[in-house]
Amino acid sequence: MENNVAIIFIGTNKYVDFFEDYYDSVFASFLPSTKKTIFAFTDQEDHWLFKQDDVVTCKIKHQDWPFITLKRFEFISQAAEKLKEYSDIVFMDADMYVTNTVDENFLNLYTKYFGVHHPGQFMYGDVCEFESDPASTACVKEPLKKLYRQGCFWGGKNPYILDMILSLKDNVQTDFDNKIIAAWHDESHLNKFFSDR
Repeated sequence: MENNVAIIFIGTNKYVDFFEDYYDSVFASFLPSTKKTIFAFTDQEDHWLFKQDDVVTCKIKHQDWPFITLKRFEFISQAAEKLKEYSDIVFMDADMYVTNTVDENFLNLYTKYFGVHHPGQFMYGDVCEFESDPASTACVKEPLKKLYRQGCFWGGKNPYILDMILSLKDNVQTDFDNKIIAAWHDESHLNKFFSDR
């Protein structure tokens, strides 16, 4: 499959204001020679910012904290059929910008998934809080509490990454059904996934 990357943006309410710089930086500096489409999950799908040819808009309702972040796997899964058409899926937080060129070699750095080492742990050795409640699907047991990943930038190749997104959506829902919210929301579930692998 030819490289064709889906970039995931989730922005509702005032976070829509980040999209213009987000869009410009992604197309200028992230995989500049690769075909890309931004999937914008937003409550303002009629906003002029989302009218570009290389943007697919997906309507979601704004959620209060922490649900707006915790439900991100659920939001993304709404576009699962369209996302199957892409070689790679990359999630970037709405308030992130690409400041230096990330060239096409990036796509060769992983075979299934990628995540980023949390800077607090990487730079300062801070203890990052893995979910410890054994009743949560995000619980990470002691031997696996090693490298902690930040939830702002992750992704992978299809079909693996889409399977991950759907699996984490189900795990979050299971926790909801059991009236559990993981300590660091979607990031806790992401760390459980990576810790197990």
